[in-house]
Amino acid sequence: MFYWVLKNILLGPLVKLIWRPWVEGLE
Repeated sequence: MFYWVLKNILLGPLVKLIWRPWVEGLE
């Protein structure tokens, strides 16, 4: 569980940076 939380903290901002332009590209 700790690993999952740590992973979200580290990957959270990175995923948002990748996800946001991709979603905007679909629209």
